[in-house]
Amino acid sequence: MGKNEVAEKSKIPADMPVGKIKKLLENFFAMGRSGKPGLEMARFEITVGEMVEKKGAVVMGRVHLVNLRDLIIKRGKNPEETLKRAEKIAEAVILENLNKGDVFARGEEDAFYFLFPGMPEEAGALKCAVIGDQIARLLAAEDPVFFKLEIVNTAGTVDRKNLKNAIPEKRIPDAANIHRRLGETKRMEQAIKSAAWREKMAPDKVIPAVSDENAKETASMARMLPPKGMSVMYGTIWNLKTKLLTAYSCIPMVREADGRTVRFKIKHRAEHHRQTLLALDRYTQRKATASLRELLNSGQETLLVLPVHFMTVDQDTSSLLYLRGLADLSEAERRHIVLELVDLPPDLPGFRIGKTIQTMRHVARTVMARVPIDIKNLDLWHGTGVHAVGFDLGALRTDQRALLPKLESFAAQAEKVELRKFIYGLDTISAVTMAVSAGFDYTEGEAVCAPVESIAHVRPFETEDLLAHLLP
Repeated sequence: MGKNEVAEKSKIPADMPVGKIKKLLENFFAMGRSGKPGLEMARFEITVGEMVEKKGAVVMGRVHLVNLRDLIIKRGKNPEETLKRAEKIAEAVILENLNKGDVFARGEEDAFYFLFPGMPEEAGALKCAVIGDQIARLLAAEDPVFFKLEIVNTAGTVDRKNLKNAIPEKRIPDAANIHRRLGETKRMEQAIKSAAWREKMAPDKVIPAVSDENAKETASMARMLPPKGMSVMYGTIWNLKTKLLTAYSCIPMVREADGRTVRFKIKHRAEHHRQTLLALDRYTQRKATASLRELLNSGQETLLVLPVHFMTVDQDTSSLLYLRGLADLSEAERRHIVLELVDLPPDLPGFRIGKTIQTMRHVARTVMARVPIDIKNLDLWHGTGVHAVGFDLGALRTDQRALLPKLESFAAQAEKVELRKFIYGLDTISAVTMAVSAGFDYTEGEAVCAPVESIAHVRPFETEDLLAHLLP
């Protein structure tokens, strides 16, 4: 099958057998790209061999999107375009995460190989885990079908003894042609992030400048100050799938009259408190993004979860002020920010939620939403663009004996509509155990890590670590 034949089959008949669709995708991958994966691996093998000769041993890693094509087939429409889009997203993530001197190549079907010349094996494994997690997040945000994407990350040390077995066998048959083209092929890094994608995601397309009509109101709201005694702490989020501390949730704190510093809580929901909430949200945004910028500038990274009240982003003027603050950040900074929608009114229609979230997604990596633990219907969240739903257990009065059934019910609802699940406020090992048992994806609370004053780099965190900091 030639390139033209593949291109003509972009519309897959509904009755085409799954096996034939898979074959079509394989042909597209192999021929539509002119054998590029094999060429990349040939160059990669040469580079690895040279580094092994020079250093004696180097660290290699692999990120494999195991069931990517099965999910694309399940999605149904335009499989070739979906595959191309998935590959571009994966490569964009990889390029953002590699350090100077690191090398990567696409190998066999939906697998990426890495050479980390300056890293120890543990750091290489962590880097692969971070890349895999970010790819999973972005693909799930693109289409709910990728919620079930399985990713296998591996890393190990390669030396002269095991070099031959470390490189996959798949090649372009004409080896001479490979070496002839080695000097001709140059990676176009900017092309990986397609112009169409960048155009679609440009914040200026969806976050307009302040108009003359609302300039006066905007200026008035912008002058509002947050409540006195405000500060910011961070809750550490544990990704149970990757066993990494991958994110920090911003916690607004306030100093009480007796000198205690406690979590800020909304005491009123009246309309005239909108400006106070906006001032609070803008304060936490400024403080937290400044910390994120400092971390990124030091060569480290993490994800920052920023809570924002629904009342702030649901009204044009306050939404403009808040989202504009994020739109003015660099693209690299926005890729490390997750917005968390909090304090939603009950019984909101799905279209209103979806409209708000779609706008928020243009200035952040993705969007989460905090909902009641006993919510009866998560169906309206399906298709809104939200990545995960969850709640703060610390803000609830729940009998521990009745907790597990509630967690299981919530998790089952979320899985039904293909949403990730998060839970905050876990202050006991038993609560963490129940969250793990129920199938939650992200956890936070004193039992994981106590709130901290500053964010830190992504790091591994195993069950043993969970127990270690609680034992004397």
